[in-house]
Amino acid sequence: MNHRLQHFLAWLSFASLLFGVVPLAVMTVGYQVEKNQAIPSFGRWSCEDIEAEDSAYQQLSRVYKTEAAAFSRADIEVEPFDAEKCRIAGSGSVTVWVQESKGMGFIYAKLSERQMRERLGYRTFFTDLSHKRWLLTGLIGALWLPIVLSLYWWTGTAIILPWRGGP
Repeated sequence: MNHRLQHFLAWLSFASLLFGVVPLAVMTVGYQVEKNQAIPSFGRWSCEDIEAEDSAYQQLSRVYKTEAAAFSRADIEVEPFDAEKCRIAGSGSVTVWVQESKGMGFIYAKLSERQMRERLGYRTFFTDLSHKRWLLTGLIGALWLPIVLSLYWWTGTAIILPWRGGP
């Protein structure tokens, strides 16, 4: 009976490692990587406001271009405005995006903020995981260390892979 229980606990610890500890480590690293992404900001403007010489957009564009030039950031691009696309695809308005690492540009289609972020390469897979997913994965992973330690205390060997030696 002892041998069967030890074998069952070894497989349970392996399943906990496989479905709890490893996914939790991947989720944690992915979450931190996503949190360190540069978040783009968006503003909605009409085509006429962008084309006007003294508009708030033109002032913002000038400030952005001078800051990029002052820090000699050649990798930052400012996308040129296409008035025809604005009128046709954007139905008279356009979304202006600004992202520190990429530059400044336009999205002419009417998209949700999530779709616009994805179009610019901002990913939110790990940050969108629910609290229940984090909790369930953490609970499954929390079984691993106590089982491995109890098996070590019981058998004298730490059993990580149940098919290789052990009880």
